[in-house]
Amino acid sequence: MNTQRDNWVDYAKAIGIILVVYGHVARGLYNAGIPMDENVYLLIDTFIYSFHMPLFFFLSGLYFVKSLNSRTTKQFFFNKIDTIVYPYILWSIIQGTVEAFLASHTNGNVTYTEVFSLLWQPRAQFWFLYALALVFLFSLLLHRYFNLTKINILLLIGVTLYLIKGYLPFNLYANYICSYFIYFSIGMYFQQYNSKITLSNLTLFFVMFLFITFQYITLFHLVDAYNILNSIKLITTILSISAVVITSKILAKTNLQFLADIGKASMGIYLLHILASSSIRVLLQKVLDNNTFEVHLILGMLAGIIIPIICVYISKIIKAPYIENAPISEAGEYLISQVNK
Repeated sequence: MNTQRDNWVDYAKAIGIILVVYGHVARGLYNAGIPMDENVYLLIDTFIYSFHMPLFFFLSGLYFVKSLNSRTTKQFFFNKIDTIVYPYILWSIIQGTVEAFLASHTNGNVTYTEVFSLLWQPRAQFWFLYALALVFLFSLLLHRYFNLTKINILLLIGVTLYLIKGYLPFNLYANYICSYFIYFSIGMYFQQYNSKITLSNLTLFFVMFLFITFQYITLFHLVDAYNILNSIKLITTILSISAVVITSKILAKTNLQFLADIGKASMGIYLLHILASSSIRVLLQKVLDNNTFEVHLILGMLAGIIIPIICVYISKIIKAPYIENAPISEAGEYLISQVNK
Protein backbone atom coordinates (compact mmCIF):
# COMPACT_ATOMS: atom_id res chain seq x y z
CA MET A 1 0.00 0.00 0.00
CA ASN A 2 1.47 3.36 -0.94
CA THR A 3 1.61 6.39 1.31
CA GLN A 4 -0.82 8.49 -0.69
CA ARG A 5 -3.46 5.77 -0.53
CA ASP A 6 -2.97 5.31 3.20
CA ASN A 7 -3.24 9.02 3.86
CA TRP A 8 -6.56 9.87 2.26
CA VAL A 9 -8.23 6.62 3.34
CA ASP A 10 -7.17 7.22 6.95
CA TYR A 11 -8.60 10.73 6.80
CA ALA A 12 -11.85 9.43 5.33
CA LYS A 13 -12.07 6.85 8.12
CA ALA A 14 -11.43 9.61 10.66
CA ILE A 15 -14.25 11.76 9.29
CA GLY A 16 -16.57 8.76 9.27
CA ILE A 17 -15.80 7.56 12.78
CA ILE A 18 -16.08 11.07 14.26
CA LEU A 19 -19.57 11.29 12.74
CA VAL A 20 -20.39 7.84 14.14
CA VAL A 21 -19.32 8.87 17.65
CA TYR A 22 -21.23 12.15 17.42
CA GLY A 23 -24.36 10.39 16.19
CA HIS A 24 -24.36 7.81 18.98
CA VAL A 25 -23.49 10.32 21.70
CA ALA A 26 -26.19 12.75 20.55
CA ARG A 27 -28.80 10.00 20.27
CA GLY A 28 -27.87 8.77 23.73
CA LEU A 29 -28.36 12.27 25.15
CA TYR A 30 -31.68 12.62 23.33
CA ASN A 31 -32.96 9.30 24.68
CA ALA A 32 -31.73 10.20 28.17
CA GLY A 33 -33.86 13.36 28.13
CA ILE A 34 -30.96 15.83 28.21
CA PRO A 35 -32.39 19.28 27.24
CA MET A 36 -31.43 20.31 23.70
CA ASP A 37 -32.72 22.08 20.61
CA GLU A 38 -34.67 19.18 19.13
CA ASN A 39 -34.95 20.66 15.64
CA VAL A 40 -31.19 21.14 15.35
CA TYR A 41 -30.58 17.66 16.75
CA LEU A 42 -32.94 16.03 14.22
CA LEU A 43 -31.47 18.01 11.33
CA ILE A 44 -27.87 17.00 12.11
CA ASP A 45 -28.93 13.44 12.87
CA THR A 46 -30.69 13.08 9.51
CA PHE A 47 -27.68 14.55 7.70
CA ILE A 48 -25.15 12.24 9.35
CA TYR A 49 -27.22 9.09 9.01
CA SER A 50 -27.75 9.72 5.30
CA PHE A 51 -24.19 8.65 4.48
CA HIS A 52 -21.81 7.93 7.37
CA MET A 53 -22.23 4.13 7.38
CA PRO A 54 -22.42 3.79 3.57
CA LEU A 55 -19.07 5.60 3.63
CA PHE A 56 -17.51 2.68 5.53
CA PHE A 57 -18.92 0.14 3.08
CA PHE A 58 -17.43 2.22 0.27
CA LEU A 59 -14.03 2.26 2.00
CA SER A 60 -14.26 -1.49 2.64
CA GLY A 61 -14.81 -2.11 -1.06
CA LEU A 62 -11.75 -0.16 -2.19
CA TYR A 63 -9.27 -3.02 -1.83
CA PHE A 64 -11.57 -6.02 -2.02
CA VAL A 65 -10.35 -7.12 -5.45
CA LYS A 66 -6.67 -6.73 -4.56
CA SER A 67 -7.16 -8.59 -1.29
CA LEU A 68 -9.09 -11.41 -2.97
CA ASN A 69 -6.56 -11.79 -5.77
CA SER A 70 -3.70 -12.10 -3.29
CA ARG A 71 -5.33 -14.95 -1.33
CA THR A 72 -6.96 -18.29 -1.88
CA THR A 73 -10.67 -18.51 -1.10
CA LYS A 74 -9.91 -20.22 2.22
CA GLN A 75 -7.31 -17.62 3.19
CA PHE A 76 -9.68 -14.79 2.33
CA PHE A 77 -12.51 -16.41 4.28
CA PHE A 78 -10.46 -16.87 7.44
CA ASN A 79 -9.02 -13.39 7.14
CA LYS A 80 -12.56 -12.02 7.39
CA ILE A 81 -13.21 -14.31 10.36
CA ASP A 82 -10.23 -12.65 12.03
CA THR A 83 -11.02 -9.06 11.21
CA ILE A 84 -14.84 -8.96 11.19
CA VAL A 85 -16.54 -11.98 12.76
CA TYR A 86 -14.22 -12.29 15.77
CA PRO A 87 -14.55 -8.66 16.94
CA TYR A 88 -18.29 -8.78 16.20
CA ILE A 89 -18.89 -11.75 18.49
CA LEU A 90 -16.45 -10.73 21.21
CA TRP A 91 -17.53 -7.11 21.58
CA SER A 92 -21.24 -7.80 21.08
CA ILE A 93 -21.01 -10.05 24.14
CA ILE A 94 -18.81 -7.67 26.17
CA GLN A 95 -20.81 -4.52 25.49
CA GLY A 96 -24.16 -6.29 25.63
CA THR A 97 -23.36 -7.93 28.96
CA VAL A 98 -22.32 -4.61 30.47
CA GLU A 99 -25.46 -2.90 29.13
CA ALA A 100 -27.72 -5.66 30.44
CA PHE A 101 -26.03 -5.60 33.85
CA LEU A 102 -26.36 -1.80 34.12
CA ALA A 103 -29.79 -1.54 32.47
CA SER A 104 -31.38 -0.16 35.63
CA HIS A 105 -28.87 2.72 35.70
CA THR A 106 -29.01 3.73 32.04
CA ASN A 107 -31.67 4.68 29.48
CA GLY A 108 -31.52 1.23 27.88
CA ASN A 109 -33.45 -1.96 28.56
CA VAL A 110 -31.09 -4.56 27.13
CA THR A 111 -31.68 -8.16 28.18
CA TYR A 112 -29.25 -11.08 28.19
CA THR A 113 -31.51 -12.85 25.70
CA GLU A 114 -30.97 -10.00 23.23
CA VAL A 115 -27.23 -10.08 23.83
CA PHE A 116 -26.89 -13.78 23.04
CA SER A 117 -29.13 -13.58 19.98
CA LEU A 118 -26.20 -12.00 18.16
CA LEU A 119 -25.91 -14.73 15.52
CA TRP A 120 -29.31 -13.94 14.00
CA GLN A 121 -30.16 -10.52 15.45
CA PRO A 122 -27.28 -8.00 15.61
CA ARG A 123 -27.74 -5.05 17.92
CA ALA A 124 -26.28 -1.65 18.72
CA GLN A 125 -23.44 -0.46 16.51
CA PHE A 126 -22.32 -4.02 15.79
CA TRP A 127 -24.92 -4.42 13.04
CA PHE A 128 -22.30 -2.89 10.71
CA LEU A 129 -19.84 -5.75 11.20
CA TYR A 130 -22.65 -8.26 10.72
CA ALA A 131 -23.75 -6.56 7.49
CA LEU A 132 -20.17 -6.14 6.30
CA ALA A 133 -19.49 -9.86 6.75
CA LEU A 134 -22.57 -10.63 4.62
CA VAL A 135 -21.47 -8.18 1.93
CA PHE A 136 -17.98 -9.67 1.84
CA LEU A 137 -19.45 -13.18 1.58
CA PHE A 138 -21.84 -12.09 -1.18
CA SER A 139 -18.97 -10.45 -3.08
CA LEU A 140 -16.83 -13.57 -2.66
CA LEU A 141 -19.60 -15.75 -4.08
CA LEU A 142 -20.06 -13.45 -7.08
CA HIS A 143 -16.33 -13.41 -7.82
CA ARG A 144 -15.22 -16.96 -7.14
CA TYR A 145 -18.34 -19.07 -7.71
CA PHE A 146 -20.30 -17.12 -10.31
CA ASN A 147 -17.20 -15.71 -12.02
CA LEU A 148 -18.65 -12.20 -12.07
CA THR A 149 -15.38 -10.28 -11.96
CA LYS A 150 -16.15 -7.24 -14.10
CA ILE A 151 -16.63 -4.22 -11.87
CA ASN A 152 -19.29 -2.73 -14.17
CA ILE A 153 -21.47 -5.83 -13.76
CA LEU A 154 -21.04 -5.80 -9.98
CA LEU A 155 -21.98 -2.14 -9.88
CA LEU A 156 -25.10 -2.83 -11.95
CA ILE A 157 -26.05 -5.65 -9.57
CA GLY A 158 -25.59 -3.29 -6.62
CA VAL A 159 -27.78 -0.57 -8.11
CA THR A 160 -30.48 -3.07 -9.08
CA LEU A 161 -30.60 -4.68 -5.63
CA TYR A 162 -30.80 -1.28 -3.97
CA LEU A 163 -33.67 -0.04 -6.11
CA ILE A 164 -35.79 -3.20 -5.82
CA LYS A 165 -35.27 -3.86 -2.10
CA GLY A 166 -38.52 -2.12 -1.19
CA TYR A 167 -40.46 -4.56 -3.34
CA LEU A 168 -38.94 -7.70 -1.80
CA PRO A 169 -40.26 -9.53 1.29
CA PHE A 170 -38.25 -8.35 4.28
CA ASN A 171 -35.34 -10.56 5.23
CA LEU A 172 -32.57 -9.24 7.47
CA TYR A 173 -29.72 -10.79 5.51
CA ALA A 174 -31.08 -9.83 2.10
CA ASN A 175 -31.89 -6.33 3.34
CA TYR A 176 -28.31 -5.75 4.46
CA ILE A 177 -26.94 -6.93 1.12
CA CYS A 178 -29.48 -4.97 -0.93
CA SER A 179 -28.89 -1.82 1.12
CA TYR A 180 -25.09 -1.78 1.29
CA PHE A 181 -23.56 -3.89 -1.49
CA ILE A 182 -24.10 -0.90 -3.78
CA TYR A 183 -21.64 1.24 -1.80
CA PHE A 184 -19.18 -1.64 -1.55
CA SER A 185 -19.29 -2.06 -5.33
CA ILE A 186 -18.87 1.69 -5.85
CA GLY A 187 -15.72 1.42 -3.74
CA MET A 188 -14.43 -1.32 -6.07
CA TYR A 189 -15.33 0.78 -9.11
CA PHE A 190 -13.71 3.92 -7.70
CA GLN A 191 -10.48 2.08 -6.89
CA GLN A 192 -10.24 0.78 -10.45
CA TYR A 193 -10.14 4.32 -11.81
CA ASN A 194 -8.75 6.22 -8.82
CA SER A 195 -5.28 6.67 -10.28
CA LYS A 196 -6.78 8.10 -13.48
CA ILE A 197 -9.01 10.65 -11.75
CA THR A 198 -7.79 14.25 -11.77
CA LEU A 199 -9.54 16.57 -9.34
CA SER A 200 -9.57 19.95 -11.01
CA ASN A 201 -10.96 23.00 -9.26
CA LEU A 202 -14.01 22.87 -11.51
CA THR A 203 -14.63 19.21 -10.59
CA LEU A 204 -14.28 19.98 -6.90
CA PHE A 205 -16.71 22.87 -7.13
CA PHE A 206 -19.23 20.87 -9.16
CA VAL A 207 -19.24 17.87 -6.78
CA MET A 208 -19.47 20.01 -3.65
CA PHE A 209 -22.27 22.09 -5.22
CA LEU A 210 -24.28 18.96 -6.02
CA PHE A 211 -23.58 17.56 -2.54
CA ILE A 212 -24.95 20.69 -0.84
CA THR A 213 -27.90 20.90 -3.23
CA PHE A 214 -29.05 17.30 -2.77
CA GLN A 215 -28.53 17.39 0.99
CA TYR A 216 -30.61 20.57 1.15
CA ILE A 217 -33.40 18.95 -0.87
CA THR A 218 -33.47 15.79 1.24
CA LEU A 219 -33.14 17.58 4.58
CA PHE A 220 -35.74 20.27 4.05
CA HIS A 221 -38.11 18.92 1.41
CA LEU A 222 -37.95 15.12 1.28
CA VAL A 223 -37.37 14.07 4.89
CA ASP A 224 -40.69 12.23 5.13
CA ALA A 225 -40.12 10.55 1.78
CA TYR A 226 -36.53 9.52 2.50
CA ASN A 227 -37.26 5.80 2.55
CA ILE A 228 -39.61 5.97 -0.43
CA LEU A 229 -37.55 7.86 -2.98
CA ASN A 230 -34.66 5.42 -3.01
CA SER A 231 -33.12 6.89 -6.13
CA ILE A 232 -32.91 10.36 -4.55
CA LYS A 233 -31.48 8.90 -1.38
CA LEU A 234 -28.90 6.93 -3.35
CA ILE A 235 -27.76 9.99 -5.29
CA THR A 236 -27.53 12.04 -2.09
CA THR A 237 -25.50 9.36 -0.33
CA ILE A 238 -23.09 8.93 -3.27
CA LEU A 239 -22.56 12.68 -3.50
CA SER A 240 -21.96 12.84 0.26
CA ILE A 241 -19.36 10.05 0.04
CA SER A 242 -17.75 11.91 -2.88
CA ALA A 243 -17.56 15.05 -0.76
CA VAL A 244 -15.83 13.09 2.02
CA VAL A 245 -13.35 11.59 -0.46
CA ILE A 246 -12.51 15.03 -1.85
CA THR A 247 -12.17 16.51 1.63
CA SER A 248 -9.97 13.60 2.69
CA LYS A 249 -7.65 13.98 -0.29
CA ILE A 250 -7.27 17.67 0.50
CA LEU A 251 -6.66 17.02 4.21
CA ALA A 252 -4.09 14.33 3.38
CA LYS A 253 -1.89 17.06 1.87
CA THR A 254 -1.91 19.03 5.15
CA ASN A 255 -0.44 16.18 7.23
CA LEU A 256 -2.82 16.45 10.21
CA GLN A 257 -1.32 13.44 11.95
CA PHE A 258 -3.79 13.39 14.86
CA LEU A 259 -6.66 13.06 12.40
CA ALA A 260 -4.89 10.27 10.51
CA ASP A 261 -4.30 8.49 13.84
CA ILE A 262 -8.03 8.61 14.55
CA GLY A 263 -8.65 7.01 11.17
CA LYS A 264 -6.11 4.26 11.81
CA ALA A 265 -7.81 3.48 15.13
CA SER A 266 -11.32 3.65 13.65
CA MET A 267 -12.07 -0.04 14.24
CA GLY A 268 -11.14 0.16 17.91
CA ILE A 269 -13.14 3.37 18.28
CA TYR A 270 -16.14 1.75 16.62
CA LEU A 271 -16.01 -1.22 18.98
CA LEU A 272 -15.44 0.69 22.23
CA HIS A 273 -16.93 4.17 21.90
CA ILE A 274 -20.41 3.28 23.19
CA LEU A 275 -19.06 1.92 26.47
CA ALA A 276 -16.73 4.90 26.89
CA SER A 277 -19.19 7.68 26.05
CA SER A 278 -22.09 6.06 27.93
CA SER A 279 -19.95 5.87 31.06
CA ILE A 280 -19.32 9.61 30.85
CA ARG A 281 -23.04 10.31 30.39
CA VAL A 282 -23.98 8.20 33.43
CA LEU A 283 -21.24 9.85 35.51
CA LEU A 284 -22.32 13.37 34.56
CA GLN A 285 -26.05 12.78 34.87
CA LYS A 286 -26.36 10.34 37.77
CA VAL A 287 -23.36 11.24 39.91
CA LEU A 288 -22.60 14.90 39.16
CA ASP A 289 -26.22 15.85 38.38
CA ASN A 290 -25.14 17.71 35.24
CA ASN A 291 -27.65 17.93 32.39
CA THR A 292 -25.88 20.49 30.21
CA PHE A 293 -26.05 19.27 26.63
CA GLU A 294 -22.80 20.91 25.48
CA VAL A 295 -20.82 19.43 28.39
CA HIS A 296 -22.27 15.97 27.77
CA LEU A 297 -21.64 16.15 24.01
CA ILE A 298 -18.04 17.37 24.22
CA LEU A 299 -16.94 15.06 27.03
CA GLY A 300 -18.86 12.12 25.57
CA MET A 301 -17.20 12.54 22.18
CA LEU A 302 -13.74 13.00 23.68
CA ALA A 303 -14.18 9.87 25.79
CA GLY A 304 -15.60 7.95 22.83
CA ILE A 305 -12.52 8.74 20.74
CA ILE A 306 -9.61 9.03 23.18
CA ILE A 307 -10.32 6.06 25.47
CA PRO A 308 -10.58 3.56 22.58
CA ILE A 309 -7.37 4.93 21.04
CA ILE A 310 -5.58 4.38 24.37
CA CYS A 311 -6.98 0.85 24.55
CA VAL A 312 -5.84 0.09 20.98
CA TYR A 313 -2.38 1.47 21.81
CA ILE A 314 -2.10 -0.65 24.96
CA SER A 315 -3.30 -3.78 23.16
CA LYS A 316 -0.57 -3.32 20.56
CA ILE A 317 2.11 -2.84 23.23
CA ILE A 318 1.19 -6.02 25.07
CA LYS A 319 0.45 -7.76 21.75
CA ALA A 320 -3.04 -8.77 22.86
CA PRO A 321 -5.50 -9.13 19.94
CA TYR A 322 -8.52 -8.27 22.06
CA ILE A 323 -9.56 -5.13 20.20
CA GLU A 324 -9.36 -5.64 16.47
CA ASN A 325 -8.62 -9.21 15.46
CA ALA A 326 -7.52 -12.66 16.56
CA PRO A 327 -4.72 -14.83 15.19
CA ILE A 328 -7.06 -17.68 14.33
CA SER A 329 -6.86 -17.81 10.54
CA GLU A 330 -3.70 -19.90 10.50
CA ALA A 331 -5.29 -22.38 12.90
CA GLY A 332 -8.41 -22.58 10.74
CA GLU A 333 -6.42 -23.07 7.56
CA TYR A 334 -4.34 -25.77 9.28
CA LEU A 335 -7.48 -27.68 10.26
CA ILE A 336 -8.81 -27.51 6.72
CA SER A 337 -5.48 -28.71 5.34
CA GLN A 338 -5.63 -31.71 7.67
CA VAL A 339 -9.17 -32.54 6.63
CA ASN A 340 -8.23 -32.32 2.95
CA LYS A 341 -5.30 -34.74 3.29
